[in-house]
Amino acid sequence: MLHRALSCPARLLLTLALLLGTPLLQAREVAAPAAHVEADGPYVFRQGNQLQAKWICADKVESRPLAIGAADTDVAPRCGYAHTVHVAAPTAPSVSVLPAVPRI
Repeated sequence: MLHRALSCPARLLLTLALLLGTPLLQAREVAAPAAHVEADGPYVFRQGNQLQAKWICADKVESRPLAIGAADTDVAPRCGYAHTVHVAAPTAPSVSVLPAVPRI
């Protein structure tokens, strides 16, 4: 424990050491990518007036465009995922109408 006050340069050096040393203590190992991916997906993205479905099948990315109708769209099972994926039709943003309030 310190018995006397630190001088200004000593306080500055201590502060810098604490600030610069902290990120090194927080560094973590990043996991290595998987060596092999049998199946993953589907990932469905909206692109203009169509849907773009992407899967990973046996370490390769497969992509397929899907038409968007007025109703919902179902994506058929593929590449290890045994269930149909249901994509809801886009909805128009709603406008909230707030009640009028008296002014102060």
